[in-house]
Parts: sequence; C-alpha cells; structure tokens
Amino acid sequence: MRLALASALLLAVASSTYAGSVVSTFSNVPISGAEGDIHNSSTALPQQPTVVDGFSGSPTGFTVDGNFYNNDSTWDPYWSGWALSNQTMASKTVDSGQYVAVPETGAGPANTYAVVNSYYWAPQPGFTSLGYIDLAAGRLAGSLDVANVFYTYDAILNGGTPYNLDPFEAGDYLTLTIEGYSSLGATGGLTGSISYDLARYTDTEQFVLSTWHTLDLTSLGDARSLNFVFTTSIVNASGPLLPTYAAIDNLVTLDAQAVPEPASLALLGLGVAGAFAARRRSRG
Repeated sequence: MRLALASALLLAVASSTYAGSVVSTFSNVPISGAEGDIHNSSTALPQQPTVVDGFSGSPTGFTVDGNFYNNDSTWDPYWSGWALSNQTMASKTVDSGQYVAVPETGAGPANTYAVVNSYYWAPQPGFTSLGYIDLAAGRLAGSLDVANVFYTYDAILNGGTPYNLDPFEAGDYLTLTIEGYSSLGATGGLTGSISYDLARYTDTEQFVLSTWHTLDLTSLGDARSLNFVFTTSIVNASGPLLPTYAAIDNLVTLDAQAVPEPASLALLGLGVAGAFAARRRSRG
C-alpha cells in the first residue's frame, strides 16, 4: 500500500508539471485570411501596417495571450523586435522574405506565427535592439517552435543580401540563444540560457534548419522575460552582416503554481525510495 501511494503521488506531481499550460499559436491575432498579411508597428512600408485592434494599442509591441512582444521602429523604416505574419513562400519576395518562415506554414493549426529581428551595431549603440518576450504574470516558459525565415535561409545558401555575402562555408554558423531574465524587459538577473544552431557548416556537414524545431525552455526556470540573441561568424567590426531573424510558433507557458520545485521532487523521490525499502523489509 505504501508503495502504491508513493507511486501515485509521484505520478500526480509529474503530471502537475504541465498542468495549466497555454499554447500561443497566434491564431487569435487580427491577421486577415489573405496570405501575405503582416502586423508590424513600422509604418514606412506598405507591407508593414500600423498595429491594429487586438494588440496592446502601444507602438512598442504586441500582447498575445498575455505575453508581450516588443517592437522597435525608432530607425524607421528599419524595425527590430517582433512582427506577426501569415506569409508563405509564395510571398518570399516581399521585403526579401524577412517575414516568411521557411517551412511555408506555421507550426500550429493556424498559418500564423511571430518573426523576431534582433541585432546590434557596434559603432552606434543606439542602433542596437534585441527582441524579447515578457511572459504573462504567473507563467513560466515551457517550450516553443523555431524556424529560419527565407531572408536568412537564402543568404546562408546563396550569399547576396546588401552586403554581397558569400554562401556559407566550413566554419560558418548562425546560433540563436534564448536568455531568461528575472524581470520584465530582459532585465534583472539571468535565470538561464539555451542555444540552438539555426545553421552550422563544418568540414563534414552542412546544416541549415528548414523545418520547425521544438526547444525546451523549462531550464530557464522562473524567468519573467525571454531575450533573443543571435551570434554568427558572418560579422565585421560593426556587427553581424547576416540577417539575424527567426520565426517562432507554439509558445507554451506553464502555470508557475503547478510546477513543483526541484527540492520537492527530490523529497518525493526519497519518499518513494523509502516505500520500496519498507516493502522489502516487510517481505523479509
């Protein structure tokens, strides 16, 4: 009986880890059914309409499912932070395909997703802007799906872009790092970070992400915000020359109250071990 009770408790706690999860598929954002619609607070280009009803109403970003996505168009017509899109490869020529996820559709049931443009420029620190997400109150990061966008994908495979880049060769890479911070706006203490190669060429392998890939974010702990940082071998003294973009979908957040502390899990594990020992003694 003790063993059965302990096992049931362990199963209940393990299940509670994912209780109260919310999946942001971006299907509830006000994007028209027409393929090629975009939402971005930069107003200089016709493909970048002003934020409309359904978002926070602020020119500094969007709120979707309680999570805030920053958007900066201070250097209009250039933008950074986040935009929302339902574009497919059919519209890859619009703005060089910067809003087009390479898989040609969203990772979720809706053909909508978010695109982050996060960069720095060394000669002018004010021309540096990283994309971040403020998580809804009481929520923790669970996971998200990530993909390359066509603008970056094409530059990796074929070179080009305004900087006349060569295609990737051995030693070249593009890595996305997601940092967790204890306060909103990617401020406070660092709670953890995870990195994933969107592209990496070696002497024996040429990898470029062409599908949606799920990243587990639970190691970021009690982060209140997520910061998106790109690093690449294609740089000069000013900063990255490769377009530093990515698409995300299916952001999963978890109820902070339902996620057990590591110490609690450890104590429960000791209880289960004790139950095993008690049962063996009773049989002896």
